[in-house]
Amino acid sequence: MELIVADLDRAVELCCDVLGLTLLSRGPATLVPGEVATVDLGGLVLTLLCPAADGEGDFLADRSPRLSQLVLAVDGLEAVAELVRVAGRHGLVAQQTADDRCYLTPESVEGALGVPTAVVAVVIPADAQP
Repeated sequence: MELIVADLDRAVELCCDVLGLTLLSRGPATLVPGEVATVDLGGLVLTLLCPAADGEGDFLADRSPRLSQLVLAVDGLEAVAELVRVAGRHGLVAQQTADDRCYLTPESVEGALGVPTAVVAVVIPADAQP
């Protein structure tokens, strides 16, 4: 799950210092300019993204705080391809961005959830699985 936040320090403070969750990592974001932290929720990982307002790179058009993504682990490459097929049959727009990942566009998910949230499916490498 990914939340876009306005103040990463406060978001980490809430999650870790107040709620007692474990900070897994914090550093520069890789896909858009900004900073990102990941927090262990037990069976889930929460990504807190604080996008930059200026600088180099491709910026998020909408930096307002919101639920940005639900990221799901899937079992293998065929599961990614199957999700693309099933989503299409249900009128949702899915884009496969690499062999090991795809996403349902925020605009198509908005019709189901009421908010524009991407649903990302990614294959977890075998060496990262429990």
